[in-house]
Amino acid sequence: MFFFNETTANNLNVLLNNDYSFKLIILWGERGNGKTFTIHSVLENNHIKTKEIIFSEENMFPFDIVESLSTPINDEDTVLIQYSQLLKEDYCLIFQNMEFCDMDSQRLLYRLIKYHKNNDQKACIVLEYNTLQEPDDILCSLAKPNNIICIANPNKNSFYGYYTMCFDDTPKAKILFEKILQITHGNILDFFTTLNIMQYMDILHDTDKGLAYNNTAYKIPSSLLDLYIDLFDSLKEYAREPLISAAPFSKQIYSTIIQGIYYNYDNFEEYLHFLCEKGCFILKNNADNNKDLQLFQSHYIFADEYARKAVIARLEPEKVEKIISRYYGHLDSLYNNKHIYNNLKESDKILLLSKLTKRRQDRIKINQIDYITELMEYYYKRFMYLNVIKQADTLLESRIVNNQQLNNISHKFWVVFFDALLAVGEYERILGYKEQFSAEDLNYRIAVALYNYGQPADALKLLENELSGTKEYKGDVYNLAASIYDWLGNNKKSTDLFKKAFIYCNNDRLKYQLYKKYSMYIDFRIPECREKMYSAMEFYKTRNLKQYAECLHNYGTGCVMIQNYDEAEKNLELSIKMLSKICSNEIYYPLNSLAILYCYKGERYKAAINVLKKALKCDIDVSFCELAVHNNLFNIGIHIKDMDFVKAEKNILELLLKKECSDLHSISKDRSDIQHQLRQFYYNCALLSMLENNDEEALGYFIKAKECSTYHSVILYSVEKNIIDLKTKLGKNRFMAKFREKKIPAPTELEKYIYNNKSYLCEIMFWG
Repeated sequence: MFFFNETTANNLNVLLNNDYSFKLIILWGERGNGKTFTIHSVLENNHIKTKEIIFSEENMFPFDIVESLSTPINDEDTVLIQYSQLLKEDYCLIFQNMEFCDMDSQRLLYRLIKYHKNNDQKACIVLEYNTLQEPDDILCSLAKPNNIICIANPNKNSFYGYYTMCFDDTPKAKILFEKILQITHGNILDFFTTLNIMQYMDILHDTDKGLAYNNTAYKIPSSLLDLYIDLFDSLKEYAREPLISAAPFSKQIYSTIIQGIYYNYDNFEEYLHFLCEKGCFILKNNADNNKDLQLFQSHYIFADEYARKAVIARLEPEKVEKIISRYYGHLDSLYNNKHIYNNLKESDKILLLSKLTKRRQDRIKINQIDYITELMEYYYKRFMYLNVIKQADTLLESRIVNNQQLNNISHKFWVVFFDALLAVGEYERILGYKEQFSAEDLNYRIAVALYNYGQPADALKLLENELSGTKEYKGDVYNLAASIYDWLGNNKKSTDLFKKAFIYCNNDRLKYQLYKKYSMYIDFRIPECREKMYSAMEFYKTRNLKQYAECLHNYGTGCVMIQNYDEAEKNLELSIKMLSKICSNEIYYPLNSLAILYCYKGERYKAAINVLKKALKCDIDVSFCELAVHNNLFNIGIHIKDMDFVKAEKNILELLLKKECSDLHSISKDRSDIQHQLRQFYYNCALLSMLENNDEEALGYFIKAKECSTYHSVILYSVEKNIIDLKTKLGKNRFMAKFREKKIPAPTELEKYIYNNKSYLCEIMFWG
């Protein structure tokens, strides 16, 4: 077989025939330089079946997800399962035009590739980028350096090889061929397009000897664009009209839309089919994957950018503007006619909105803001949070209005934008809008972001300053404030506010937020508690992927504490899976609980350490959580008596604590958000001293653990009991009367376990 890029073809052949089961190949280079042709030829030579996924600048759906799939979660998983099955069946997946891959598609593709790579599963995947710079996105990081291949335009010798094979070699043909090379600048796609046009225009003629120079009187233009213009001029009027009606506004040709504007196009499809058969201007649209579309089905597409430019070049600027205006006017009418719009399928609605949000005359206009907001809402419902954020960023970067004006035009914009940022854990971005809005719902979301970002005191201050007089969000304020006061060590006030939140609960959203953290106040062993937390899981399953993951974590962690380990592991693993989809930096929450499970179930301490080390690879912004993970490692190290490991963790914790608060004596006042971690640190230090048979030092640490924090926790029983035990053992009888006056309440099963096993591992929960 003839190859323009023979060296590349040989390299690909080696990669495809190596012994590795997982193969990821990245091809990049200028558009039209033979990437697709070369890889397809090599795959065909190796008898490898292929499945193409073609992205475009108008792509709106991850891969080819269709509306007929049941729920957003199942959309993603079903697609990934389908593609995994194709890989098992020895298909090679070829993802073309990766420069147009949207963020949510990239996220899904990353999941697919990473799963097969990490599990050494059979996979052959090719990613094609039409870029002049080597791509360096997250997907490329999964490929071996030798598997990232730049395909440059082939040299002239390759084209001469084609000439020798396919042309009738005459002096005039040789001159024509040189002219073709000048026009196409060595670009393979442009080269074949030029040959095709010349055959259609009868400049070249196919003979038994090959392509012959037929019309020597025709003056060959100096560019492919000019050649296209000459071709357009040669078409009959009936063939020009479909091109004129489509070229100004889209590369893809939407027959239904155009026929809705031009009612005299009875033979529109026939004309398009005719042009497609000739291979001039119009090609079959292989990227038209979404069979669920009706309004925006696109069976044909312009061959390239020159084809569209040639048509537009032959039109007066006023006519181009008139066509574009007519097009957008028609789309506006479809949107504004609610009888039509409401009966559209969701895929068509999303594409209609996406067209209405495109830049007009190189800018976004104010009347497009409502379209952008509604498109963001659709993406949000489908868990396409990154596409929500991208739409928002595009509007904000346009600077057509300031933030306050935007809020006046579309308050919903900010609500959906903030919700998407919360869903992917981009809390810091939300905090950038602090003190910019007076709206209660926006300030509440900013307070949630502060809480989730590890700033509970600032979150409380915001609630007190901006939402103290709220009526609509009173229940929400009490709910978040309850979590804040618990974190800061005021358990009584936290409980009181939790009860108040229920009094003002008047919607499902708040009700299930309260159910999500029910075990914070009600013993998880009580069936009512488990039922309510489970119902929150079911509620969020099809509504909010981040909240669903948080509920799975909270419920799974509760199961650890009642020793229902199988149920715990199932829910924690699913929480990790959900968070990995959209907020992978927060997988340390369920990873921490999974480590606790490993310790409690079978004392699998080594496995627990590995899981916690994985958790620390996350960029943990919340000081409490980072300290908790290290404290848990400290405690596990004591259990396995690995003194080097223990001392290393102790040193890390000392540095972290001093970094957070230089005066540890005042931590309950100055940094009450981490006071519990100081208590756990002193508790672990006491256990280490006991391991080293230094009971006097251990007693000192236990006393520090008791006095340094007002935070109520199950660790407190073990702290107080050990103080009594050690004072008795050390004969400090003069202090015993004080402890006899205040009896320690009977321990719960968990408190007793902590005391007996000298094992306190701190769970970190999604209480926000």
